[in-house]
Amino acid sequence: QGYEVSHSHHIPPPSSAAYPNIAQTLDSQSTATTGLNETQALMALPTPPSNNHIPASSLGRKVDDARKAVLSILKVTPHTHPITLVFALINMMQDTGWPVKATQDVQGFIETMETKLNLERIPTDDTQIQGELRIAIEHFLEELESVRGRVKEKSRKYDNKKRGLLEGTTIWFSGVKLGDCTEVLRNCRADVERSLTSLNDHLGRLVINSEQRTSREVQLNSEENAGLIAEGSVGDDSGRLTGTPTVAQPTATPAPDTGLEPLTNAVPSSFTSGQAVSAPADDQQASVATEKKKKSPLRGQLLNAAKIATKVAEGASGLPVVGAYIGVAAKVASTMVEMAQTMDDNDERAERLGTHVCNLSEVLERVSKNSRQPEQSQTKNDIEALQRGLEAVKLEVKTLESQGPLKRFWNSGDQSGNLKNLQEQVRTALEEIQLLVNLNTSILVAELHDESIRNKHGRLLNRLGDGKYGARGNAIEDIICLPGTRAKILESIDNWIRGAGNSERVLWIRGMAGRGKSTIASTVAHNWKGRACCAIYYFRRGQNEPNSPLVCSLARQLGSSLDPELRSAILSTVEKDDNISSHLLDQQFGALFVSSLGPLKQKVYPILIIVDALDECDSVGDAVKFVKLIYQHSSSLPDNLKFLLTSRPEAPLLRALEPRKWHEENLDSIADADSYADVGQFLRHQFSQVKTDRGIEGDWPAQEDISALISMSQGLFQWARTVVKWTSDGSPKYRLKKLLKSPKEAWSGVEKLYTQILSEALEKVKPDPAKENLLLSLLGTLVTAPFPVSLEVITFLHAEHNLVRGESSEAVFSLLREEILVDLNSLLFIPESVAEPIRLNHTSIRDLLVDREGCGHQPYWVDLAKNHRRLASACIRQMNQLLRENVCNLRDLSKSSSEVQDIVERSLSKGIQYCCRSWSVHLTEGKRWSESGAGGVDRHEADFEVFSREKVLCWLEVMSLVGATNEAASTAKQVYHWLS
Repeated sequence: QGYEVSHSHHIPPPSSAAYPNIAQTLDSQSTATTGLNETQALMALPTPPSNNHIPASSLGRKVDDARKAVLSILKVTPHTHPITLVFALINMMQDTGWPVKATQDVQGFIETMETKLNLERIPTDDTQIQGELRIAIEHFLEELESVRGRVKEKSRKYDNKKRGLLEGTTIWFSGVKLGDCTEVLRNCRADVERSLTSLNDHLGRLVINSEQRTSREVQLNSEENAGLIAEGSVGDDSGRLTGTPTVAQPTATPAPDTGLEPLTNAVPSSFTSGQAVSAPADDQQASVATEKKKKSPLRGQLLNAAKIATKVAEGASGLPVVGAYIGVAAKVASTMVEMAQTMDDNDERAERLGTHVCNLSEVLERVSKNSRQPEQSQTKNDIEALQRGLEAVKLEVKTLESQGPLKRFWNSGDQSGNLKNLQEQVRTALEEIQLLVNLNTSILVAELHDESIRNKHGRLLNRLGDGKYGARGNAIEDIICLPGTRAKILESIDNWIRGAGNSERVLWIRGMAGRGKSTIASTVAHNWKGRACCAIYYFRRGQNEPNSPLVCSLARQLGSSLDPELRSAILSTVEKDDNISSHLLDQQFGALFVSSLGPLKQKVYPILIIVDALDECDSVGDAVKFVKLIYQHSSSLPDNLKFLLTSRPEAPLLRALEPRKWHEENLDSIADADSYADVGQFLRHQFSQVKTDRGIEGDWPAQEDISALISMSQGLFQWARTVVKWTSDGSPKYRLKKLLKSPKEAWSGVEKLYTQILSEALEKVKPDPAKENLLLSLLGTLVTAPFPVSLEVITFLHAEHNLVRGESSEAVFSLLREEILVDLNSLLFIPESVAEPIRLNHTSIRDLLVDREGCGHQPYWVDLAKNHRRLASACIRQMNQLLRENVCNLRDLSKSSSEVQDIVERSLSKGIQYCCRSWSVHLTEGKRWSESGAGGVDRHEADFEVFSREKVLCWLEVMSLVGATNEAASTAKQVYHWLS
């Protein structure tokens, strides 16, 4: 119990006496190899511990700075001074909030580091570090890195910062057993002590050997001088010795000035008495063997390769056409650098891999630089060289994986979590290489160097819609699974994607609302974007844009993918049919998927199509037809084309999907086994963030509180996410206490949770009827709007409300944020920018708001017909007031809309654009959902007549300017049928 520990349990900082002459030590070591002055050397290292608390800077940054100091300043050669890593390790131990019962083990570990280290004994002269001593130093460095990794792994979270008065750094051990902590600490201490014993033994031998060599040099000098004197030589013009013969007195050669304290107690009495001590034979042999082997610059080269890969990755997004290709290659290089750094420098196989990775980074840098140049042949050569470099790295890794050492490395129990993560990264990198090396780069290079081709492709893609897919935005769709959660199902999905054959064509993920289907879909798309050609479409009930039909949106994404051949196949089909976006679903599927993708059967990488929330498609018939089209054309599609579908288990889709015997993952059936544990991990992680952000001290929330929340969640991630957001929006301790003290049934499940939050929000504005009316109107707008709406658009649509009329935009934005919507942040995504869309955080919120029975007699029930009529009136009135001929004041009407977009954006507000695209939906839906033909329709009949007679051509002009001409035709048909 009590793993979220406050600062009261921090280990006191070590005494500064444990590090004598640290500045001189580090300066002498670093300047010996790099020529840095003392200030530069110390600035590159972490701040020394003092008797005060560790400074509030990020612990993660300090540890990384220490590693960079070792890797970049000291180059991980024998000059490396392990005190740098020791420094970082003690800082980490000291900055960690440990369980109280583990404090003794932590203190013992730090005492070991303080009292048993005599690292000043390590020479600065590389010639003195040979054989077993070199190996012992490198082993000690590796042991320190291993210990640091194990401590970091056990800590789970090590870079949280408090704000305000409680600023500092703490580690939380969420879900970590006390026994695990103490076992890791004791094992780490034992490992460090063993490597220290070996290192100190070798340092002792070094002192003996050094003094022996000095003694021999003195003896030889004495004999030489004696021989010269014995010859009776006298001084003459030749420079020979002259004078009376004397006995030469032996003098010790002074040791190099390293700035270190003398080690008087390290020299055995046998040496000081003048007895000759010979160096051990095995040490001499090792020295000879080491001298024969050239010093490997691998570590320094790998560090440089990592820097290049990072720089290239950052700049890749700015490169046209080849940016995505180079970005993925840079990610591969970074992963392979990390792998090479974990291997033994003395292993020639590791050296081969490191060499390939370094060569790859050099090619990456060249490709990135030359891609901005006009020479097409050079770019082609560079990319082909990049493909060869990737292939070489892949073959080297495959060879290593098939051999014993790397197999044992992957299967090692030590740092198993880190190794498993690295192993998965390497596997991902190999699959990314598989994609990159099999691409036909000739098409890619031609497109890069010919602007006319790029412009043509852009025009063809625009025929498929505006590039939006479903209601994707800054809400649930942008969230991916917390690392460590949903591991089994994500692994199962990965294996399905890697499989082959028609039987593996479709994976259906089913589950009730709130199970996390959308998050899983987003995670899969995120994880596979560099190793497959991916397209994803999110259905959202009530917010499906009419100009983004399903198949066209998916095809547009494939037409923008990494593979130039896949792009060409899609674009060739579009070029042959100008009106493909207006065709029926089965015609689009046949043309864009079957005809375009069918010939691409030889591709070795996956083509992944993800359709999320198929049950939320406005037309259930279209959703069922899409499933049937996949089954009907499956034999004509390439085996590597995969469809991942998610939906609730609703009857029409159950009847369409269940008979197909496709691969299925039922989230409802695995809820008891895995979801509760994952929800618990999610809650611990999120509340630790809340605790840090809000400066909460002590054991909060208690383990029994987390257990109660897990039970109330019913295994639903949406419930857990909403509770954390609602708790953090107010006083976290008070709100969580209130929730847990209430009857369990009042908050269990998502619907009851939503009900509590909505009721509280309405209760607060109830004393002001105008605020209550505006809040209910905003909820109605968010539910019925066919397009996502921003604060800017909402203000425009509610311009005639009493609280909005006559106020400045800034005042209205402030009113909406701070007074009207402030208590609904856990149900709504409200961005900082007034131009970004506000969204309901989950479809289940909309389901409750439109469910009359579910809402009972609560005032937050949204009457769809009433709200559609209200918004239809608002849209038509605004268009009547603002639309006019040549509304953008264009001087040259012959220009295409794409050439005047900057003028359009300045002249047409987002509000008027929404009105022009949405009025027909509100008009026709308001009529259809009305219980009587009278009432609401009569109130805006006169406005509609004015619009029909005077403003239709102005409306068509706007639709053309915003690129929605096809949509205007559909709108006209829709209204015509409504009038009929």
